[in-house]
Amino acid sequence: MRPESVPLLVVALLLIAAQPGVETVTTVVGGSEDIETGADAVVVLDGTVTVESGTTVDSSLYVLGGTAHIDGTVDGRVVQLSGNLTAGADARVTGSVDVYGGTQAVASGASVPVSVVAEPLTQERSPAEAAGILLMQAVGLALVGGLVGRRYPDLLANVGHSMRHHPVVSGTVGVLATVTLLALFVFMAFTIVLIPVTVLGLVGGLVVFLYAYVCVGYLVGHRLQPDRPGLATAAGAVAFLVGSELLGYVPVVGGLVPLLVLLTAVGAAVVTYFGLRRFQPPRLGAVEDG
Repeated sequence: MRPESVPLLVVALLLIAAQPGVETVTTVVGGSEDIETGADAVVVLDGTVTVESGTTVDSSLYVLGGTAHIDGTVDGRVVQLSGNLTAGADARVTGSVDVYGGTQAVASGASVPVSVVAEPLTQERSPAEAAGILLMQAVGLALVGGLVGRRYPDLLANVGHSMRHHPVVSGTVGVLATVTLLALFVFMAFTIVLIPVTVLGLVGGLVVFLYAYVCVGYLVGHRLQPDRPGLATAAGAVAFLVGSELLGYVPVVGGLVPLLVLLTAVGAAVVTYFGLRRFQPPRLGAVEDG
């Protein structure tokens, strides 16, 4: 599953949880599959699913990626967040067809009441819109970074110390913690009853990444203004944001470098208990002879 599919999956599972009567969910991650019957809801993450002509499926269909091809009847609703939705001339959907993104190809004669609820999520932004969003992000980071840097400089110093002196340990812990928790939240989301826990976990994860961003800002800004931690953290966070945006124009490496720095900051925050204590790696004692 692609990482960019995770937010869409969470949204889809929330929609499924809000739909009455849904008790079972089937997920299609790859390959090609014909849907006949079974689960109350089918989530298409990747691959191709087909409702054959002459068949009726008593399931709601959620398209997050890949292709959903309908030639028969879907006795339920269809929600498309991304991916491709195609419908043949004999296709019929008894419920609503809500489109939030992706592409659609509906043949003439099909009874598929497509309703575009929102513009595609991959809509291209104009340079002015991109600059405005970057400015708002910079202002927000400056405010948060300035406040945290001014009130808790010792915490940020401990996290920064771990990033500078123990980057391998911090980076490894950051990668493992992020991947493990992300996988755990996704698996919990499939149980439906634990979807609220998943949402809370993802919100907590965003807070941790914001804290990691502030820690990187402190590390960058402290070299310029060591006597004013609040101002230094705010300036450093903005500098890291702008630098990451500029690096984004460099293929592959441009996006990878800021991500690794942030994961290292996440790991440093974990091993220092969010800066409450300075990380000291364990030392092996000397082996006594005899």
